[in-house]
Amino acid sequence: MVVSIDKATALKMYDKVQHNWALETKKVWEELGRYDLSEERQKELKERQRVLETTDMALIVSPGQNEIEQMRKHCLDIEPHRTRIVESQPGLDEKFKDSSDPLRIVFEIGKSTRLNSSHFLLSRMPSSA
Repeated sequence: MVVSIDKATALKMYDKVQHNWALETKKVWEELGRYDLSEERQKELKERQRVLETTDMALIVSPGQNEIEQMRKHCLDIEPHRTRIVESQPGLDEKFKDSSDPLRIVFEIGKSTRLNSSHFLLSRMPSSA
């Protein structure tokens, strides 16, 4: 779980993580294509690849008045996230609680302003990731 100070920050963090996740996936695929890998390293990379490719992420935030326009002012698109939040069955919060569901990372807004920084991370990622 990535907790941010506001909706725009949560959405920016989601976008950044998605971008870097794709880069890491590509990097793992490229390394797996090498011929000089040890059997152990190849096994590690295949497990990492599996986690990277099966992990789902979602933004989970409460709806706000004029949020689409507000996010557009920050060059952010919240509409696909809002659609997913509304249409998800079971709900995204329930999926995140289910350890067998691939939804392993969620981005939320903090309920308290007592956070020392704008984010912290809690994830249900497998220990081998």
